[in-house]
Amino acid sequence: MTAFGTTPTVPDISRVGWVIGSGSDARLRHSLLRFPQAALAHAAKAPCCSVEDNVITGSGIDVVEIGRIQHAMDRYGGRFLDRVYLAAEKAYCLRKRKSAESFAARFAAKEAAAKALGTGISFGVNWLEIEVVREPSGRPSLRFYGRAAEIARRQGVVRSNLSLTHTDLLAVASVVLEDGR
Repeated sequence: MTAFGTTPTVPDISRVGWVIGSGSDARLRHSLLRFPQAALAHAAKAPCCSVEDNVITGSGIDVVEIGRIQHAMDRYGGRFLDRVYLAAEKAYCLRKRKSAESFAARFAAKEAAAKALGTGISFGVNWLEIEVVREPSGRPSLRFYGRAAEIARRQGVVRSNLSLTHTDLLAVASVVLEDGR
């Protein structure tokens, strides 16, 4: 029995059609709907689909106005960049034609990461303890240093998932931290 007086059952997956595409995914959706227990058991064993390997220990999201980052860059120049970004981040962003977009996305990522750690910026970690890096595939990822690394280690964080996007006006970052349980 749950706290609400109902017996837990297999999750209702009848409304996940918008997540799963067509073709072989459509066959998977059909199997999930007809045979949910067997399909979920099979998915739990598949390395790409396991939902039991890691537990989310924290999540954070942040939105930044690109114009505010551009203003800080124009007004404070290198002092602002040196206070917030590591050398590799600056080198990557300054290669871009619209560098403020990339700097804003990384600013949002650092804020989101600090929220996911449960501290926020200045109440536990600082800007230079969180770095946005690019994997060889181009996928953005996070590295933690100093207090941020210590907090992540205490929480058992073994993986960070980072998503970045921007429009002409806004940059958005989402971070999910997972442990190895």
